[in-house]
Amino acid sequence: MPTIPITVTSTPVSSQRKVCCVLHTEFLSRQPGLCKLGELLFGGICVGLMITYGTPVWMTLGIAYPLFLVNSSAALLFTSVSLFCYLISEHTYRAIRTTVLEIFQNATASVLYAVGSGFLLMHTSFFLWPMYIIIPYFQAYPALMTAGVFGSLCSFIHAIDAYCAYRTFRRIRFTP
Repeated sequence: MPTIPITVTSTPVSSQRKVCCVLHTEFLSRQPGLCKLGELLFGGICVGLMITYGTPVWMTLGIAYPLFLVNSSAALLFTSVSLFCYLISEHTYRAIRTTVLEIFQNATASVLYAVGSGFLLMHTSFFLWPMYIIIPYFQAYPALMTAGVFGSLCSFIHAIDAYCAYRTFRRIRFTP
């Protein structure tokens, strides 16, 4: 039977915490990871509130309901996909984070969240406030106001993420 020589080398203990050798989890403790987690959390809350409480009153809200729901769903989908890709591959994280894709996606999501939240807050306070005063246990008004406020928060988080992605892009692409 042939013998195979095996060399054992010892490496210094890393300070990084890894859940699994396949997952790239260390970026979750840095700014891009925290922004993605915040976008995912608040975007998910917005979509959940809109579907649960906005669906029965969508005709009353007019354009504000589909505008906010489509914007928040699209931003949530892209955030989920990018977070999944960043968790799976460190190379993907380093490659995509330094491109204009991350900058424009977050800037677009920020603007769309701001516009959608503004419309939703305005239409909710104008059309659903009288119903909230008259109808007992009418829960759509506080839920959709909360969705509008969380949408504004999502807009702010996406703007921060776009700015940080821009700084990373400038630092990587234009350093001599």
